[in-house]
Amino acid sequence: VNFKNLILKQKTRYDDFVNILCFIDNNKETNLVDIGANVGEFSKDFVKFFPLTKKITMFEPLSHLNSEIRKSLSGHEFKIFNKAVGNKNEFNLISYKKDETKMASFKEYLDLDGKYKDTKNYSLKNDIITENIETIRLDDFEIETREQYVLKIDVQGFELDVIKGASNSLKFF
Repeated sequence: VNFKNLILKQKTRYDDFVNILCFIDNNKETNLVDIGANVGEFSKDFVKFFPLTKKITMFEPLSHLNSEIRKSLSGHEFKIFNKAVGNKNEFNLISYKKDETKMASFKEYLDLDGKYKDTKNYSLKNDIITENIETIRLDDFEIETREQYVLKIDVQGFELDVIKGASNSLKFF
């Protein structure tokens, strides 16, 4: 992969990967845990920069996105868990706009501008879907011993809860 061409084509899209390359050797086997995978875009880009990625473990609570994830990662080894990750094993209500799953959140519905919306008075209330989602702790998930791991967390304001539920697992990353 020609990293220079990738980066020059879309500078801001690949900022995270350039930063990760400062700390992680992309000539070693790498394993990714992607929490808040959505349609798999981050994981797809990750393997461009880390071609020796052996295993991708994805946590994406919205199961209807699985087919898009499979398309994005065709040809790569990955496993999808349709669960959220937090600091307790429980069920939580997640809300998202019908056609915009990137902003799915356990908090009050967040619009694309990052402003909180009152779902009772929101003019597009019919476009908002709410689902009851199982949430697990990463510490309760068995992580295989591997040489090099990267943990990506993108969970719309729930990041601290993920970290609290992963205090023992963080040693792998």
